[in-house]
Order: sequence, then C-alpha cells, then structure tokens
Amino acid sequence: MAISAALFCSPVFGQDRITLPNDGSQDAIHAVIDRPARPNGWCVVLFGGGLTHDADWTLPGAVDNNGESLQLTIDARPTRDGRAIAAALCDAGFTVARFGIERGAADPLQAFESTLDFSRIAWAELLKYLDAAPARTIAVGHSLGATRAILATDGEAGGYVLLAGAYLSPTATGPRALAHRALESWGGEPIGELAFRVRSEARGDWSAFSAVDADANGSLSGWELAAHERVLSGVEPERDEFRPGMKWASEVLIESGRPALSIWGGLDDTSVHGPLLSALAKRRGHERVECVYEPDLGHNLSTEQDGLVGPIEERVVAGIVAFAMQVSRSDRDD
Repeated sequence: MAISAALFCSPVFGQDRITLPNDGSQDAIHAVIDRPARPNGWCVVLFGGGLTHDADWTLPGAVDNNGESLQLTIDARPTRDGRAIAAALCDAGFTVARFGIERGAADPLQAFESTLDFSRIAWAELLKYLDAAPARTIAVGHSLGATRAILATDGEAGGYVLLAGAYLSPTATGPRALAHRALESWGGEPIGELAFRVRSEARGDWSAFSAVDADANGSLSGWELAAHERVLSGVEPERDEFRPGMKWASEVLIESGRPALSIWGGLDDTSVHGPLLSALAKRRGHERVECVYEPDLGHNLSTEQDGLVGPIEERVVAGIVAFAMQVSRSDRDD
C-alpha cells in the first residue's frame, strides 16, 4: 500500500506526517508520527474522542453559534491535548502515532460503527508503517476513543490507558437516570443527606461509605450512586444490546488480561464506568486494571470554570507516561 510522508525535524524529536489510503472509504487516514530522540522500542497509538477529531485532539477556544461566538475554553484559546500527551510520551522514549477522524455519519450508531471501522484500519496500517508489534504498542484513548481503542485493537495492545472512557459498560439509560433510580431505592434522600446517613451508620468504620465514594473526596455524586447500584445488580456485560453481536469494550479488555490504567474526573458523569470496570475486573480475577479518580477534574481531565474547560492537567499526562514506562519495563523484566 502506497504511503506519502514528509519528515519534519525539531531539536527534540522527528515528526512524520503521513496519509494512509483507507480501503472501502473515500476518507484517507491522516496521521502524525512523533519520533523520540532516543527510542525505547515501544510505540503508542492515540485514539481521540467523539465522532470526529483531528490528530491533535483540538478543542477550539470558541465556535460560531448562529453568528455569535460561543466560548468553549477557559482562556478562549484552543486546547490540543493529543499533542501534549504525544510530546510527553515522546520525551520518555516512545514513538507515538495519532490520527484524525474527519467525518461521521448523521446517525450516532452508524457513526460509531463507521469510526470503529476507520480506527481498525488506522491501527493496522500504523503498525505496518511503524513495523511495530501490537504487544509492544500501548493504546491511549479519550472518551469514546477509549472504547474504540479497545475494540479496534481486539484487546491485543500491550497496555491501555482509558481517559474518561465512554460506553465501556452497559449503564441502562445513562448515569443521570441511574442516579435518580439509585436515590429512589435509598428512600429518595438527597445526595448530601445520604452521605451523612452513611457516615453516621458507619460509626467510624468508613468501609460502607468508601464503597460508594469512588473518588474518595468525602462526598457522593450522582455517578457514584449510579455505579454502586449497577455494581450491586451484578450485571455481566457479555453483549452490547445497542450493537447486537458486539461485546462491550470492558468485556474485551478483561478477557485480554492486558494491563490498563483508567483515569476519571470526579465532575464527569462518564466516571460511572470506573467502578463498573473495577467490579468486573475483580469478579473475573484481572488484577492489572487500575482506576484513578481526580475529584476536581471534568470529562477532558482538566479544570472547569462555569462550563468552560482548560487543557488536560499535567498530573494526568504524567500518570499516562508513568504507566507506559511501567508497562515497557515489565516487558523487559519478564
């Protein structure tokens, strides 16, 4: 398969900008390869979130909304979290590949399936271009990209980083509806009153409260109550009822036995999937799945102010790099 590539060098690392033909689609795969000055023999592939994204995971500072500017970021400047993650990993010796998905279908279900197919091709072609083995390549995905990272690689990557992973497991009608049902099952108590009651009944034993307080911030949110109810129900995510015949990403991950780091923001309803993933891993005896919660961050794993978001927090990026280094080193130790 023909590949066009241009090499751009910087004092820190080299960069390939490549175009990979996408069989069966008129949309080519545009990707960026970030090359370290001192390669460690491992690769990372980034899977952006949503149904469309570029290789940098750019979020514009503002967008046009019927002729008016609608601000999205705190400082009204774009964020490029994919680029930031790639640079940090590259500095640590990893060769990093990232690609864009430029167009999605109008129907969300059809759009997900098409972006998953696109991601499967991108994964395969990028591995060919890099001459990399799946077992020595780490997949990093944000939001819906975390689900695509697992499914597109068939659980064969050397490790996974799931950033605010969306739709990893079944949550019925969604976090908010589940939270409402959870409150009803506890007598309709407001979250604050429920937290106080659990504390009082614990009488110094915080195990009952901590079983619900996933992000350990001393308070309970809707997604924590939703997750707790779902965990108690013991539902096994064997098949995705919305996509017949397809397994849930959490199931594929657990069956793979691969090490995984998932990072969740306490301000984000999507974090309902964190406790569900932990519970499934525990039931199946998968001991290499770690869930980390950042109580003060939102879905972009950034600070939020009045609905506006900032760039991904440096401590989150540092956690990604630390995990990747741990996985690569454990391979050398085996």
